[in-house]
Amino acid sequence: MMSAPSYVQLVLHSIAVAGVVAKRRMTDGVPREEALGQATALFEDLASETEDSSMLATYRALSHVGASLGDAWAECAFASVRLSPRLAASLVSTSLPKEYVTDVLMPWRCFAVHVEAGLFGEGEAVILACHALGNTGKFWTVTVVNTVDEKGGAGLSVGCEPSLSDFVALTLTLDSPTDERKDSLVRPVVRAVESLHRLFVGLCVEMANRPPAMPPPGWPLTRWGTRRSLGEPNVWAFKLMRDVRVDCRDAVTEYVREGRRSPVVRSLVRGHFKRQPCGPRGEQRRWIHVEPYWRGQEDGPIAVRSHVVGPGGPKCP
Repeated sequence: MMSAPSYVQLVLHSIAVAGVVAKRRMTDGVPREEALGQATALFEDLASETEDSSMLATYRALSHVGASLGDAWAECAFASVRLSPRLAASLVSTSLPKEYVTDVLMPWRCFAVHVEAGLFGEGEAVILACHALGNTGKFWTVTVVNTVDEKGGAGLSVGCEPSLSDFVALTLTLDSPTDERKDSLVRPVVRAVESLHRLFVGLCVEMANRPPAMPPPGWPLTRWGTRRSLGEPNVWAFKLMRDVRVDCRDAVTEYVREGRRSPVVRSLVRGHFKRQPCGPRGEQRRWIHVEPYWRGQEDGPIAVRSHVVGPGGPKCP
């Protein structure tokens, strides 16, 4: 017996279907704005059909951006990046000053970043980002977390960010939500969303040094240059892999669930990015990720001080 789809799966599926609807209408000759309007109606229909109050709010929120995001995502063959929870935790636990990412760009116009269940809670988590058309520098994000803790908390964040560097400032300098403003269920969801935002920025910096891997067109041309009859669109997945020496997963998971300062074992120095000289006479620069690392002897005693994983200072224990 098949299990019911998760909250994350429902959100991503609705956006993808809206993108398919928009693309097929455009292929039939419908003007783009009209096609997007017809795709937006999908979210309105889903909202009218559901009896779940949380899904009602979700579909209403997606009705503002879901069709445009789905259209761009379909054009990029529903590009998705998957990385191990260990690498994801290392990027979450890495400092990213705003000035570091001024010139960093998203690797593709629209793509999703998937994090396996376990790092941010019991369920999976995804951030879908889309760079706006033109030279505005703006990009849209939809961040979805599912079952953060045993209480079943899930959440959706939809936003338009002015630039990647401003996104860093917004994500990394906010104080942790106070008890007066966020109840015990909402706070873990907020921390998970903020951690996903930090992961997204770190991933963009990480991939700035890699040769660009271009996803295939979501709606490819035939060799005669005309559109083929539309069946299933292309789907493209990129697996980001690299060795990670220090495992920060427990520290990130504890921060998301309980907001505690991370437990300490010896002394773990937070990671950071730096510009490493390279090329002839060291005149060029490339991004180097200095991972979180242990300071002290392997058999040394437990350190007394602790580091913060959260917005006040993205660090490891």
